[in-house]
Amino acid sequence: GATVSVPLTAAGTRAFELLTREVARHGGRDQAWHHLLVVVGDEVVAFPEIDFDEFPDGLVDAPAVRIAAIDPADARALVRRLRGG
Repeated sequence: GATVSVPLTAAGTRAFELLTREVARHGGRDQAWHHLLVVVGDEVVAFPEIDFDEFPDGLVDAPAVRIAAIDPADARALVRRLRGG
């Protein structure tokens, strides 16, 4: 596989932290992992689980979001979509 790393701005890092914290807290309340969607355009490109035991406060200070791709060609296609192509 391959991975695409999407760097976050300071505001994006904070927003991602707040989002993942909310997801983790719901998981802790329900005692189940919860997910969030990563959508580019109208396509879901990732559906990660947030482990509330490991990350009870969400993903704090994440400098980037890493998205797993099936293979290098899939990663290149995702990069094109992220760039608006």
